[in-house]
Amino acid sequence: MTSLQPTQLLNTEERINQAVALLKAGECVALPTETVYGLAADACAEDSTRFWELVR
Repeated sequence: MTSLQPTQLLNTEERINQAVALLKAGECVALPTETVYGLAADACAEDSTRFWELVR
């Protein structure tokens, strides 16, 4: 699993590109909102077990 600190990426476009690359690689991505974090994954991926491991 790849872990990024918020300061590692400087602008929004870089952050979006990194998130897209992680999703394409089958990783999960945490998405901040105003109150909580959401967890994103590729719903069409053949192996979605990683997402469910994180959810449990």
